[in-house]
Amino acid sequence: MQLLHEREVAAAAKADLIALQSQVAALRKEIDDLSQRRSILQAQPRPSRGGESDGNVKLSQPNVSETGSITTLDHPEKVFVTTAQKALTKLGYGPLAADGVMGPSTRQAIEEFQYKNGLPVTRELDMATLQRLGQIDSVAAAD
Repeated sequence: MQLLHEREVAAAAKADLIALQSQVAALRKEIDDLSQRRSILQAQPRPSRGGESDGNVKLSQPNVSETGSITTLDHPEKVFVTTAQKALTKLGYGPLAADGVMGPSTRQAIEEFQYKNGLPVTRELDMATLQRLGQIDSVAAAD
């Protein structure tokens, strides 16, 4: 009887361990996502405050991209998505609209790029993907 009880306790402990491992994995992913977002934000130039007293940050001038289009740094992720869309299109991963929207076509192109380049397939613009995409795109631009 006691052996049966100990077996049930062990099974319950195992189930708790599996649940905790799942939670740890989810928290690690969240930490990675937050770290990537922080890195993206830190890579952006700091806007000038221009003497504002209300604490709102406004750009002193718009950011003009290489194509001549004007973007703002209000949404730095959109700038990264747009840049990635242009690079993925140039590298033959579709014709993607360089609109900064992470839609299904962009996710599919990212997935294919990650798979073909031996990266973890996340369908997200993580730091490893951005770095690899930048390396390959700069080599393609030099050709």
